[in-house]
Amino acid sequence: MMNIEEIIRLERENTDGQTIHLFFHEMKGLYYAYGLSAYYTTIAVDPMASFSDELNMPVVMLNKSEVLRLRQCMTIVEHISKCYYKFRLKSKLGNRWYENWVKSIRL
Repeated sequence: MMNIEEIIRLERENTDGQTIHLFFHEMKGLYYAYGLSAYYTTIAVDPMASFSDELNMPVVMLNKSEVLRLRQCMTIVEHISKCYYKFRLKSKLGNRWYENWVKSIRL
């Protein structure tokens, strides 16, 4: 199960412009990314995006085939069974358009 405090901590520390944290939700069979991690997934896949009121940040949901596509174009930094992945973009994306993206999914 996903730990909300851990997700919030990781996303607050996600300032390098290229890290994606993915968490697997066993009951739903989907991977979730939040905050900047969610935004960075959109360079490789077109995930379903929403806004989490509970975490007060954007969230994307990815199925297994979308995660496989991410794996092909990014570096895997960490993989703990299937419950957590940490990817690194091959080059920094930054967050220049992040606020516009968040506004677009909050509508």
